Amino acid sequence: MKILIAQLIIAASALCGGFCQTLPQPVHLVSPRYPDLARQAQIQGTLNVLVHLDHAGAVVSMEVTGGHTWLKEEVERNVKKWRFLPGSEYSLEISYEFRLEPPKVNYIPETEVSFDLPNKVLVVSHAMVPMDHSTILRPKK
Repeated sequence: MKILIAQLIIAASALCGGFCQTLPQPVHLVSPRYPDLARQAQIQGTLNVLVHLDHAGAVVSMEVTGGHTWLKEEVERNVKKWRFLPGSEYSLEISYEFRLEPPKVNYIPETEVSFDLPNKVLVVSHAMVPMDHSTILRPKK
């Protein structure tokens, strides 16, 4: 029985070929920031990134399409820091969405990041609002 199961596994993997490749598993992710200039200029957008990984799980190259230059620079800076479990070379497509929401209060906004891997990273911040005085309020941690 054990031999039959082993033979079935070998046959299935032979039939599978390159189609059954599992998605790379991230082991180190860094949250992107919403670029200050993009926030102040109220620039939003979605960028698509084709990421190429080597056998060691490191990002070796990427192609970023769509979006403003300031957002592209942040995506490139961010993705270079990611690491995945070692395995075979792999390419994956990730969508970054930068979105501004109306401010809740008058303070320097922080960035919220949601990883919906393997395909999407959502980066949300609040638009800057002119302040009436020179005091800068920061949210409590």
